[in-house]
Amino acid sequence: IPNFYPKHSHGEEYSLEYSQQTYGYSNTTNFLLSVKSPRRHLWSLFTECKYDDWGRKQIRNTNFPNAGGGKHTDDNPSEETDDEDFVAWMQHFFEDSNSTLIPKKVESFKCYHPSNYQARHLVSHQKVPHVTTQDDVDVVPPLGLVMEKYRDEIAWTALTEFFHASQCLLYWRYTKEVGDSIDGDEDKATIEEMTLYLQEHCICTTDGQPTHTETIVTHHAEGHRETFWDMPASTLKQMDALTSVDRALYQQALVDFLANVIEMEFELHDPEEQNHILCDYATAKYEKELEYLLVNTPTNNVTKLVELMRKERIAQRKNK
Repeated sequence: IPNFYPKHSHGEEYSLEYSQQTYGYSNTTNFLLSVKSPRRHLWSLFTECKYDDWGRKQIRNTNFPNAGGGKHTDDNPSEETDDEDFVAWMQHFFEDSNSTLIPKKVESFKCYHPSNYQARHLVSHQKVPHVTTQDDVDVVPPLGLVMEKYRDEIAWTALTEFFHASQCLLYWRYTKEVGDSIDGDEDKATIEEMTLYLQEHCICTTDGQPTHTETIVTHHAEGHRETFWDMPASTLKQMDALTSVDRALYQQALVDFLANVIEMEFELHDPEEQNHILCDYATAKYEKELEYLLVNTPTNNVTKLVELMRKERIAQRKNK
């Protein structure tokens, strides 16, 4: 994509401050954020350390939890102990107390420190905020500062759970805001491809199904989990204690994302004719998973929330 950074599809997750210093910070620079449901993201961090090639190198000869016995080597991770190892891994990052769950700064087996990992990227002064022992930002960063950075310095946010709609949103915003200023035949061809994708794939079928095929890229074959809401209550309590600021950030990002997608639907299609971009199947898939995050909204059901927001937007248009 022209004038879009980073150019590679994967790599280190840089902090906002480092990205601003590296790619420039001006009125013409837009910074985008991608967030993931905190419980799902916590599990991703754990399995990235346990199963990914990079993670395996990092945790080698550390005390990374391994209920199978002994220290981790290249050939002995077991999915059978994932749940047990996950709980032990989380416990490592809490203060030593049986009655409270207070995250602390501590070494992280040379891998990720999970406490509010996503929120810390908005306020950390480190290049890569994987660890916290060298960071002057607390493992529970000030919510007000995190939300200030989010509101003032992030142009818009993508959600991992709704990847296709996020891609449509990127293409829509990009073609609207950058398309006319693009020079060069190759770059103009990219804009044309985006426009064609919006027309052909950013709309649901009449039965609410997608018109596209998603390719899911994984870093490792092992350790994947489909649902998290049905994990033991004690495990969920630990997960939520490690992600208190991430949860607040994600909830706001989710509401903003839905509003942006609905605005895109109004411009590209007619929502009153049920021409949607965020399809019912996509929100239905995550209804149970996202219930715990929607605590300050009219409903904690994401599908019903989208319906309410669409009706509200239709009413606003009619009242103009």
